[in-house]
Order: sequence, then C-alpha cells, then structure tokens
Amino acid sequence: MGCTGAKPAASRGAQDVVGVVDGPAKAAGGRRTAGAKAQRGALPVKTPSSEESEAAVRAEITESEVQVAISQPDVAGSKVARQGSSARRKSRSWQDSVLGCVRATEPGMANDGKMTADGGTPSTTCDPTSNPATPETSDDAQSYSPSDNEEKQQQRDFMSKLSSNISLVLSEALSGFSPGASAFDAGKVLEAHRKLSDSDEEVAVDEGEGQKDRQDLRRRTLRIYKRFKDSLNELEPEDTDEWIIDAESKAGIRLLGEELRLRFVIEFPDCDPLLTFVALCEHDLSQGYMPEIERVEALSEERPADAVWRVIKKSKWTSKVEDNIRWISAVDALDEPEAMLWVSYYAGDIPDDKALPAPVPGSTRSWGSRTTFGIQRRNEGGCCMTCSIITRPSAASCSALAMSPCWLVKRTARGELANFRDRLHKHLLECKELRDRLTTSCRASLYQEVLDHLEAKV
Repeated sequence: MGCTGAKPAASRGAQDVVGVVDGPAKAAGGRRTAGAKAQRGALPVKTPSSEESEAAVRAEITESEVQVAISQPDVAGSKVARQGSSARRKSRSWQDSVLGCVRATEPGMANDGKMTADGGTPSTTCDPTSNPATPETSDDAQSYSPSDNEEKQQQRDFMSKLSSNISLVLSEALSGFSPGASAFDAGKVLEAHRKLSDSDEEVAVDEGEGQKDRQDLRRRTLRIYKRFKDSLNELEPEDTDEWIIDAESKAGIRLLGEELRLRFVIEFPDCDPLLTFVALCEHDLSQGYMPEIERVEALSEERPADAVWRVIKKSKWTSKVEDNIRWISAVDALDEPEAMLWVSYYAGDIPDDKALPAPVPGSTRSWGSRTTFGIQRRNEGGCCMTCSIITRPSAASCSALAMSPCWLVKRTARGELANFRDRLHKHLLECKELRDRLTTSCRASLYQEVLDHLEAKV
C-alpha cells in the first residue's frame, strides 16, 4: 500500500526531518513521490511541515487505494468481497487511525508527533523550514552518520511496522468493528467465541446497522459454539456400552428412545481434506451422493461459515417427504485440541427477519435430526472423516429395529456406511463443478483461509 509518512533524518542530527518516505513500491499511477526522488539526488530536498505530512498521508489514503487494499485477503479478511462499499463509507473514520499508526510507528516520534532525541521529552524544536544542513544539535549527535544500508534497513523496518498497523486498522474497519468477525468468517468460530467472551460487551439491537451486525455475529457465534461442543460426544461417544458396533466396518448404531444414532469412520486415502470440506458445505451439489434429496435451496448465505438451507427429501427412515430447514455451519478447528475441519447440518432458531417458505403440500417438517462431520488429514495422505447421524424414525421403524437381532442391526449399519462412503468418494473424484466452487462459491474466501491454514500446518 502506497502510504507515506514522515521519516527522521539519517545524517547530521537525529532531530532533522529531511524528506518523505515513499515506501517500497511506486505510488498510485506508477509515480514515485518527491521524497524518493530527492533521496536519489534527482530533486532537492524539501522538508514538509507536520501539517503537510499529515495532509500527504490523507491524500494517499484515497478510495482507489482502499480498493487495492481490500482486494488483499491478508489485509481485509474474508469479509472484503461483500463489504467493499461499507469500507468506503467508513474510510474517513479509519483514516484518523491510520495517521495514528504513522505517528505510533515512526521511530523517535512521541508527544503528538514531536521528534525526540531519545524517545522521551523533546530536547529541541525541529523547525521544518530551516536548512537541514545547519541544525542546532549536540556534538554527539553530529558525530554519528548512519550508512546508506542502515538507513534503508530503518526505512524497511518502518514501512513493515506501518503496513502491519494499517492492516489491523483496515481489518477492523471492514469487519464492522465486531470482535471476532474476521475469525468467524475465516471459519475459526471457536477463536471468535473467545474474542467475544473477552470483549464482554452488551450490544443493543436498536442502535443502527453496525450494532445489529454485531448482535447477529454474537448470536451466530454462540449457536455454533454450542453445537460444536454438543457434537463432540456424538462424534466420539464416551459411553459405547449400548451401541451395537460392527467389528468389520467399525460402524455403530444405537436406538435411544425415539432417536436413532449412527456413527462411522471413513478413510479417503486419495481425497483432499479441503475438497471433502467443500463438498459438505456446497449442499446444493449433495444430490450427487445423497440420492434421497429431491431439491436443495439456499435461503441465507450472509456469512461464509454459516448458511440456512431448505432441503426437500424422501426420508428412508419415515418413508415420508420432508421439507426441512437446516443450518449448515463450518468450523476450522485445526488449531483446537480436536484438530479437524467440522461441518454440521442441524435445526436451530431462525431469526424473525428470515421469511421461511411453507412446506410443500403433503410433506412434513422435521426439527430433530442432525448430521455432523469431522475431517482430519492423514499423515500418509488423504483424509479421515468421522460422521454422526441422529434422526427420528417413524414409530414402526423404531419397533422393527428394536426387535431385530444384532446381526441384522450390524448389517444395516455396515450397509449405510458402505453406501454413503462409495457415493461420496465418487462425488469427490468426478464432480468437476465441486472444484470450480473453490473459487466461484460465495464461500471461496473461507476455502482460501482453510487452504492457507492446512498448508501452514504441514
């Protein structure tokens, strides 16, 4: 980013301002600033006043540069693609923050931007209009003149710190100043939950669009956090005494009251964990491995890691057509003790402002079933996926299953595992559109964040 800021003199005295640092890259339009040309001897040095330096910084922070900045994922986070216009509206508020970053990062700047000799109180006043060749300095200050390499290194360090601070300011601006927003949209919902807990702030719903966005983020974070924690015992049951487990496939089945629970582990030695994650998130492509689904419709995709879907299918357990509304939430938990990519389909409270379509005639709407996947990368390549399915069969199906011998129940569990594994495996290898979704989906920013995280964990 082509921000400029005041740079202390490297020759004669530490208190002299000799020019303007113009950064490692050319300014907008391919032109270098006058300060850079002066340092190469092309132009005489002109020392700006503090007001002129501040004006120069403001001039550099133009709308076109905001567009350049927000196109960089490491600067603005995954929310940039949807909030470019919001960033422009907020540009004035964070320009002051950027100017503060310049002052805070500039070596030797303190006391509202006044130059100091040792980082403390100023010893003399630097006159920007005076001749820099004849400053009033001590003999000790005049005796030291850093080499060109040292000056360039100081400039690089300064610009690096400035870039880091500006990135932080931009990230907060584009996130609506909501604690944990960037982490949430990157799939790190557990990290976002910790940030919200640390902030411990009360958010009023009727205080404008920004506050409503913060309230929405808080609700989503708390809901997904609770679902994630509840699902851990579903993926790895602590008590397996009442489970019927097939020794060959390790598939397990349990009838608990009106709930039927299935759990199995699938090895995909030739499938990428990210692509498996994408397949579970892009639910409109799920008919490729869930033939019972008749129609899928996205009702809300405002956040990359959290969406509302409508799923119409014929249930194999009730033999009825179901028109269900499901949240599909995704979590990057690679840095957590579970070290997995997590996806869950579940019913939950839908905000009042979300208009839900009425069920199709002759169908039912279930609110009790949930399916959760935990994807882990294998050291030898590929991935391992643990799946938990919890549903409510019809009373007749429950009675038939309860009276079935163990060998028949095990065969049922083994058959469910084999069918799902084979269809999903084929979908992962043959669905070309699935690979296109890595870059074309509204969740593409999430997938890029997860990819970067997976590569960093190698």
